[in-house]
Amino acid sequence: MNVNGNAGRYDMTAVLGEGGMATVWRAYDRQLGREVALKALQPHLTPDAEIRARFAAESSALASLSHPNIVRVYDISASDRFPYFTMELIDGPSLADIIRRDGPQPPRRVAEALWALASAVDYLHAMGIIHRDVKAANIMVDRDGRLVLMDFGVARMLDTSGRTRAGSLLGTPEAMSPEQVYGQPAGPPADIYALGVLAFHLLTGRPPFEGDTAKVMHGHAVEPPPSLRLVYPSLPAACAAAVDAALAKQPEQRPATAGAFAQAFAAGLAPASPAVPPPLPPAGDSGTAIAPPLQVVESGGGAPAWALAVLALSALAMIASVVIGMMASLVIMATPGFPMSPDDAMMRAHMVRPPPERAIAVISTAASLEDTRNG
Repeated sequence: MNVNGNAGRYDMTAVLGEGGMATVWRAYDRQLGREVALKALQPHLTPDAEIRARFAAESSALASLSHPNIVRVYDISASDRFPYFTMELIDGPSLADIIRRDGPQPPRRVAEALWALASAVDYLHAMGIIHRDVKAANIMVDRDGRLVLMDFGVARMLDTSGRTRAGSLLGTPEAMSPEQVYGQPAGPPADIYALGVLAFHLLTGRPPFEGDTAKVMHGHAVEPPPSLRLVYPSLPAACAAAVDAALAKQPEQRPATAGAFAQAFAAGLAPASPAVPPPLPPAGDSGTAIAPPLQVVESGGGAPAWALAVLALSALAMIASVVIGMMASLVIMATPGFPMSPDDAMMRAHMVRPPPERAIAVISTAASLEDTRNG
C-alpha cells in the first residue's frame, strides 16, 4: 500500500472492520469499475512467516469455493510487504447487528438461516475445509436477504496437519467447541457445535455462555447450556432438542452433518407451517424483523356472517323465482282465447295473486338468523 491509500489497482476508501490479524477496507477497483472489500494483513504481522502462510491459506481456500452463501474472492496479492485479497462487498449488516437491532428472532426465520448456513458449512466440509469460527458477527446479510459466511482466517484444511502452534487456540470463545477449548483437532463437528450456538443466539438474543473469556470457555468445556425451554417456553420441544443435540459436549453425539441439524430444527416447527420459513428481511429494512401473523376474526356468536349471507341470497333468488312465475302466469291468463279452468278464470277476473307460502317461509328463516346474529 502506498501513502495515497492505494494497493495496486485498488483505491482504499474506508475501513469496514479491523481485527487482531487483518483489516477489511472498502475499496474501488479502477480496472473493473466496481467496489470491493479488501482484506489486508496487519502491517506489524507481515514479518511473521507463519502468519503470512495462514493468511495466504485463507485467501487460497476462499478462491477455490463457489457457493451462494460463502463470500466470493476476486483477486489475491501474495506480496510479502502488503499481502491482501479482494472479495465481494456485502453492503449490509451482520446477523450480530440484526440481533442487536431487533432482538430474538422467530423460529421460522432461525430455521431459514440454518438451512442456508448448513448448506454452506456442509459444502465447506465436502471441500475439506473446517471454518472454526461460525458466529453471528461473521455472517453478513445483503440487500436481498442472502446470508453470506465470511472470515476464514482460522479455517483449517482437513487434509493437512495445520499451521497452528502446539497448545494454541484458534476461534472465538463465543462459538468455540469443547474440543477447541481443550486444544484438540477441530473437525466438522466443531462447525456443527458453532451452528448450535448461533441458533441459541438467534432464538434468545444472547449466546449460551456469557462473561469473560475464561468463564465462556469453561462453560463450553464442561457446563450444560441453559435450557431453551426455560428461556423460550413457547419454542417447540423438538426445536429445542435439535439445538441441544448440536451443543452436545462430545463431537460424536452431535448431528452427523450441518444439514441434519437444520432439518431436525425445521421438522420441530408446527406441521401446518412451511418447512422453509420466509427469508430474512432485506438489509436496508430498518423496521421490525418479525412479521405479524395472520389473524382469523370470528363473529361473536350465532351463525357466522358468511352463512347468513348465503341464506339471504338464496331467499332473494327464491322470491324472484316465485314473482317471475306469477307474472308469467298472469300474462298467459290474460291472453284472449287461452283455455282456462274455472279457478283460473276466477283468478283472472279478480287478479288475485296466490300467496307465496314458500317464499314467506324462507324470508322468515333468514330474518330469524339475522336476529340471532344481531342479538
